[in-house]
Amino acid sequence: MLEGPPLENCRLLARLAPKDHGQVRCLYLVAVVDVDDVVGILITTSRYPFGAPREQQIELAKRLTSRIAGNFKRTQDLKRQEHELQTTQDILELRAVTDRQFDNPLTMVQEFLDRLLEKSGGDRATLYLSKRNGGISGNALVS
Repeated sequence: MLEGPPLENCRLLARLAPKDHGQVRCLYLVAVVDVDDVVGILITTSRYPFGAPREQQIELAKRLTSRIAGNFKRTQDLKRQEHELQTTQDILELRAVTDRQFDNPLTMVQEFLDRLLEKSGGDRATLYLSKRNGGISGNALVS
């Protein structure tokens, strides 16, 4: 629970709309825990049910958050796995470019750079090679 000076100095309060700052007297924070892993934090300005003993309100909040924690954790895991699969697919597609036969190496590098640019969502890309003495060549190899 945050109230008084700790609440006034809290960065969470600063994220609220300025008109809401004066209305918040207290913030209650309840960890959303799956096994021993905190997957989120429930932040509220009041406890439910209103008027019930504080221990009962806290117990209810803990039970409710424990119910959603597993689903939230699974959703996070699925999103992470989806991202990993997409990254692997992108890497394999870029690798396929390097495995193809090209008329000359610059054509392959240009194709690779074009595909990399497409995957990264960039506007343009340029490849410079380093010099043997450690500097960078002033001329672009491909752009």
